[in-house]
Amino acid sequence: MEATTRNGFKLLILFLFASASTVSFAETSTAVEISGFGDFYYEIQQENTLGQNFEIGQVELDLETAIEDKIVISAAIAYDSREETFGLGAFTVDFYLFGSEGGHFRPLSGIDHSGIMLGQFDVPFGIDWHVYPSIDRKLVSGPLVVENTHDFWNDYGVQAYIETKLVNGVVYWTNGFGYEVTDTSGNPVDVEMKMASGGRIGVNPHKMIDFGGSYAGFFDHDNNLDMSLLGVDLQLSYKGFSLKGEYIVHQLGIAGDDALTNSGFYGQVKYDFSEFFLVGRHGRFSRDEESADDLSRTSAGAGWVVKEGCELRFEYQVNSEDNDDVTFLQLVVGF
Repeated sequence: MEATTRNGFKLLILFLFASASTVSFAETSTAVEISGFGDFYYEIQQENTLGQNFEIGQVELDLETAIEDKIVISAAIAYDSREETFGLGAFTVDFYLFGSEGGHFRPLSGIDHSGIMLGQFDVPFGIDWHVYPSIDRKLVSGPLVVENTHDFWNDYGVQAYIETKLVNGVVYWTNGFGYEVTDTSGNPVDVEMKMASGGRIGVNPHKMIDFGGSYAGFFDHDNNLDMSLLGVDLQLSYKGFSLKGEYIVHQLGIAGDDALTNSGFYGQVKYDFSEFFLVGRHGRFSRDEESADDLSRTSAGAGWVVKEGCELRFEYQVNSEDNDDVTFLQLVVGF
């Protein structure tokens, strides 16, 4: 573990050195923008025989550069708290094709922005991917249904996207991920997928309203559709008030005779008082198994914007399992 951690820090230092070298001659080459964020939290569990825990959540260093404002190259070096190592969290090359806002290969009225992106990225299924970084998520935890379906999907692949005043859409093709089933002896078996493809289409009838639908299909090594994700989402905002939610259906084993259908939802409300905010979320997840109980999670939180780029947050989480309530205190900073 120590050797792996050292290797991760060496990788981080090499990226910092390369970035600093590039920035130093920005007048004769392409400049690199460096930014990042990180969070530190304190977790208190209702029944925790090991006591309370201080933890590092996410730490990420982001590098971005552009070629004539038409090709944007970005990379993210992210800390994996489970393995205690640094690794590549994202690397993308984004070609701005058609649009009326900013630089594009071909300016085109009627289309705000469009392009093709290749690399490793957070897959745009639903809307929660917009707040995977802790600097953007106002609660410390993520939605229960997201954890139990696509688990904050990050993958290698290609995507094409378009944004207009009324409609936005994206399609993607990625490596995909598999799932776990239990054999007749009760042992877990991993089922691997060969690839995945899908997309989302959103409609903005008003600047305060956005709703959309998402789909992703996963294909096994015989090119059979064996797993799918289907979702609908909604976002509303008015002044300091915002509401959003998703409903996700997850089908497993479609290519066989024993298909399972898991599903769940969450709804979240937030009110922003400028320097303070209040936020609440309720979610539920149901497994298609006779012996499995439905899971639910209700979170109530608040935050204080100490300074722009520095927030102190609180979350109290009530879970359906007995004696499984959790309290979080989090400090998140961006730079």
